[in-house]
Amino acid sequence: MNKLEAINFLKSNQPLPSDLELIQTTVDKYEEIIQYFIKNPDDDMIPLFLNSYGAGDGLGTYVLVEDVLYKCTKIKVIEEIKKILENQETIDSIRYWATQNAAAFLDPALKKGLLISSNSDIEDIREAANIALDMLIID
Repeated sequence: MNKLEAINFLKSNQPLPSDLELIQTTVDKYEEIIQYFIKNPDDDMIPLFLNSYGAGDGLGTYVLVEDVLYKCTKIKVIEEIKKILENQETIDSIRYWATQNAAAFLDPALKKGLLISSNSDIEDIREAANIALDMLIID
């Protein structure tokens, strides 16, 4: 695994297929890339990871993306999550996971995007947004 291979894979999977269409070799490659960037953090990869979320949970891999994000510069992660959440065109799978990520990187700058997510037609997105908003108010 090298950075160029990882970038090419991520760029060609914006987003990854839904869990119903994912094949194990794709999941294995994605997890390998996640592990690579945990060991070799790179802020430039933040938007590629945030836009890689397909429908479902990536057969258990999407929760691992947060480990990559924790290795990146916090303000850069917040900026990229903000862009995604404030974009009205963001697809539901990406909005759901970015809303989840927002809870891990709570910042007042994310409030507008979280409010957009809280008005989603998708119950899971609304719930994730409301939890994050509640945490934001408490902090």
